[in-house]
Amino acid sequence: MSIDKQSMKALMLTSYRQFSYTDVPIPVVTEHSVLVRIHSCGICGSDIHGMTGVTGRRMPPIIMGHEAAGTIESVGAQVTGWKPGDRVTFDSTVFCGECWYCRRGQINLCENRRVLGVSCDVPVAQSDQTHTLSLVLESFPSRG
Repeated sequence: MSIDKQSMKALMLTSYRQFSYTDVPIPVVTEHSVLVRIHSCGICGSDIHGMTGVTGRRMPPIIMGHEAAGTIESVGAQVTGWKPGDRVTFDSTVFCGECWYCRRGQINLCENRRVLGVSCDVPVAQSDQTHTLSLVLESFPSRG
């Protein structure tokens, strides 16, 4: 898929039960994050509830989806152990790293927790690329 350096395509929930296939800015890679080109994204039961608005967790406009896999496009300056071309999936939890829970390694209980495609504006579902912290990546074996 060909994309320019400024934007990418994504499926945006513009209002409940209404989607738009649109251009959005490519996420910025920070020093501790990576940019992942998404090759596949699952649809979870919570995505269906988010589309209808029954849970109130997803507030349009938002690019939904939090279960994806792809290849790393670029890495931040402080990222080690990962390189462009690595095949990955990731934990969609965005955590602060500073609160009481994070300092004890309990990131799922982070007081400032957000979830990609659920409660923060980071594109995942049906998007060309997303970014995530290098701490939450998991590798896939190479093909063949």
